[in-house]
Amino acid sequence: MDLMQYITSAKLGPRSSWVGTTSAFINHWTNQVRKYDAMGDPNDNISDVMKLAMLQNAVRDIPTLNAIVDQEAQFKVRDQNNSDLTFEQYLSLLKSAAENIDGKFNNWCKFDNRPQSEKIMQ
Repeated sequence: MDLMQYITSAKLGPRSSWVGTTSAFINHWTNQVRKYDAMGDPNDNISDVMKLAMLQNAVRDIPTLNAIVDQEAQFKVRDQNNSDLTFEQYLSLLKSAAENIDGKFNNWCKFDNRPQSEKIMQ
């Protein structure tokens, strides 16, 4: 799978292939984006708007992480604010929420969707 295909299709959740913590997934995903951007012409880098949309899509199956988008929309209406979260602001909120999830559930919060037979062999 090429890097762009991975970046656009990676998902976190019960049906994903990710084995690791929530925070590790987010860090891994952002590192893959950095690698992609470093490979080519700076004019072809992924825009922050696209990064935001792709990362929101990647974590939407985790209710706590998906709630960040819903909460932002509510704050915009409440405060009559027309500005959207930037990618960096969203990433900061997402990392904080992921750390809370990982801390709350400790070691058993890791996503591991391998077949049981593979887990036993570990």
